[in-house]
Amino acid sequence: MVRSSASPASPESHRAPRSGARRWGLLLLGGVMLVGASGCRSVEPTGPPGDGLYLGAIAGAWWENFDMPTAFAVDQSAQFGARVGTRLLDRRAALELSLEHLVPVDLEVEDPSVVVGEVSGDLLMAHWKGYLVDAPLQGYWLVGAGVIDGEVTEDVGGGLASAGRGFTWRVGAGVEIHTGPEWSTQLEGTWTQPGGELDAFGYYSIVVGMLRRF
Repeated sequence: MVRSSASPASPESHRAPRSGARRWGLLLLGGVMLVGASGCRSVEPTGPPGDGLYLGAIAGAWWENFDMPTAFAVDQSAQFGARVGTRLLDRRAALELSLEHLVPVDLEVEDPSVVVGEVSGDLLMAHWKGYLVDAPLQGYWLVGAGVIDGEVTEDVGGGLASAGRGFTWRVGAGVEIHTGPEWSTQLEGTWTQPGGELDAFGYYSIVVGMLRRF
């Protein structure tokens, strides 16, 4: 947990931005799930989605839902990563590895609004995806587990305030659009929840990905 000599803000000053971040995160994640559900319909394929190995890259944003002391506020930031996986079960499922980096986000004392540090992390996740139809537009769900290497650095006074590695689980949904026999794009929303020393650092994320199948 972060330690700082700054005086804590009142719970009232902290509640509004935290509830706003949670509300927008839930709306965005729910929207992606609805898009994914609408993509789970049978349409006449224009080309085979492709079996076997695929490689890809992702980029997007993440929103905190940290269980932090009331003195602190955290905004959203960017993330990027790479994925490798393979289609299984007649293209109705996929098993993939995802290496991700969370771009540091400012950690602020709300009253006064002063940046006192930043939060960042790296993850290695294994995902199991289920596809409901074999078509150019495919909605899917995913569950995942892995490890996170996260840290909170403190600008006031310098030094490392908190760091650790922990088990992480993830749930989400998305939609994949096949633009040809080799290429596809993805829109995906997830909730990620670390455990252990980092169990306060859960977050939402929305990413767009480009995949190349072999």
